[in-house]
Amino acid sequence: MKVEFDSITFIEDLYTGVFSKLVKGEIPISERSKLVVCVKVVKANAGEDADEALLNEVRFLKTLQEHQNIDKMIGCSAEKAPYCIVYEYCPHGNLREYLIGLHKEVKRIDEYELEDVTFNLLCNFASQIASGMAFLGEIECIHRALAARNIQVWHDNVCKISEFGYSSNVMDVNTYEKMIEYKLNQKVQKM
Repeated sequence: MKVEFDSITFIEDLYTGVFSKLVKGEIPISERSKLVVCVKVVKANAGEDADEALLNEVRFLKTLQEHQNIDKMIGCSAEKAPYCIVYEYCPHGNLREYLIGLHKEVKRIDEYELEDVTFNLLCNFASQIASGMAFLGEIECIHRALAARNIQVWHDNVCKISEFGYSSNVMDVNTYEKMIEYKLNQKVQKM
């Protein structure tokens, strides 16, 4: 779905990375209703490489099939800068922050219950993440940035893998290896 950048209402910053940031926002879906979304935008001073990386991510996400443990792209603004990707909004944020908040919350529960809740929940999260990664493996995708900060937590503790900016197809690995080898050779020659 094509999204006009100017039609997005930005509500609050959720996470700031090196080149981009995630912002909670709303997009109109009809004259009377709006949808709460998560918007990934390139930071103003990030440069053209960051813009190109976001556009590459858009191209990749357009080819990605739906999976219950993969964050879904709703739309994008990719025709003119500023570029953005619009994702479904996961109300519990990223897994890292969610677990930190959960740890603070369950400190009041006795030790036995805390261990049981934490162990079962972590096993559930691990199973969902493994399911999403297995799906990516089946379609020959290398994620390259799997971390708790790149897992979004949906209702009922459903985990969704996000942040596909560093992803590539396994078939492109030779190209990637050649690029790294070239850069290393350039550094060695400068010595």
